[in-house]
Amino acid sequence: MELRSTFQSIISLHQEELPFALQERSTQLPLDGNRIVTVTGIRRCGKSSLLGLTINRLLQQGIPKERILYVGFDDERFLSMSPENFDELLQAYREMYPDTSLKDVYMFFDEIQLIEGWELFVLRVYKNYCKHIYITGSTAKMLSEEMASALRGWPDEYREYPLSFKEYLAFKGTKANPFSEAGKAKMAVSFRGYCEEGGFPEVVLEKSKMEKVKILQSYFNTMLFRDMVEHYHIGASPSVVRYFLKRVMTISRSRLA
Repeated sequence: MELRSTFQSIISLHQEELPFALQERSTQLPLDGNRIVTVTGIRRCGKSSLLGLTINRLLQQGIPKERILYVGFDDERFLSMSPENFDELLQAYREMYPDTSLKDVYMFFDEIQLIEGWELFVLRVYKNYCKHIYITGSTAKMLSEEMASALRGWPDEYREYPLSFKEYLAFKGTKANPFSEAGKAKMAVSFRGYCEEGGFPEVVLEKSKMEKVKILQSYFNTMLFRDMVEHYHIGASPSVVRYFLKRVMTISRSRLA
C-alpha cells in the first residue's frame, strides 16, 4: 500500500503542474497512433520535456488532466521496486479515478527501463488495457535497438537529440535576417555560442556562464565517462578513458576554433 500511495502522490503532483511550461521542440509525438511510443536519447537532451509537450497538446485537444498518468521512475522511492510491484501503479490510478476506464488513459512512463521487468509490464498493459503508452529510455541504460527488441517489435520509435541550431536560436530568442550583413554577423556570433555551449536545453537556458561550465562538466563526467564505461563494460583504467575522451574533445574544439 505504501508504493500505491507513492504512485498516487506522483500522479496527482504531475496533474497539478499541467500544463507544463516548456519551450517547443521540432519533434512531435503522435497523439493517437495506437502504438507504444518510445523516445530514446542521451541524458538531458529533452526526452522528458518531449513527453510534457505531448501532454500539453493533449490538453489543448480537450483531454482532461485526470486522464493523464505520468510517472518518472528516476526516483529514489522506486529503488527497491520489483517487477510484481508494477500492478500497484494500475491499482493506484483505479482508486483515484474509479469511473475512468484504463483504455481512455494516456500513460507516460519516464525512464521506466530503470526498473527490472518493465518491458513485460508495458506489453501487458498495451495488450490488455491501454493503447496510449509513451515511454522514454536513456541510452545510458538501453540503446534504441535494445528497447525495440525488448518490446518485441511493438513500438513506434523516436530518437530525441540535443537542440539543433534552429532550435538553439528559438531558445535564445534570437531573430536575424540571414540575407543582410547585420543578420549574417548576428548568426555567426550565435553559431559560435552554439558550438561552445552545445545544444543541451538546460545549458542553453542557463544565464550564468560559470554555471554553464559546471553543468557541461557534470555532463562529461556522467554521460561521456561513467555511462560509456558502464554500458560497454570497459575494463581499462578510468583515468585512461578520461584522458582519451578529453583529448578527443580538445582536438574537436581546436578544429572549430
